[in-house]
Amino acid sequence: MYLPAHFKEERPEVLHALLRAHPLGLLITQDASSEMSANSVPFVLDADPAGGPGVLRAHVARANP
Repeated sequence: MYLPAHFKEERPEVLHALLRAHPLGLLITQDASSEMSANSVPFVLDADPAGGPGVLRAHVARANP
């Protein structure tokens, strides 16, 4: 996807602040028949203390289709 330079953000501290302020994201899945679905899921950021990108974590119940 094209991203103009004036919209590009690469500073981890700014990106992490955005993720903490707005933790709701879309989890997109595809089943065996290639049908896709998107669901709103809360995410938690596990930041890398060394300044790396970190890890996004989410939880969904196994019973969900």
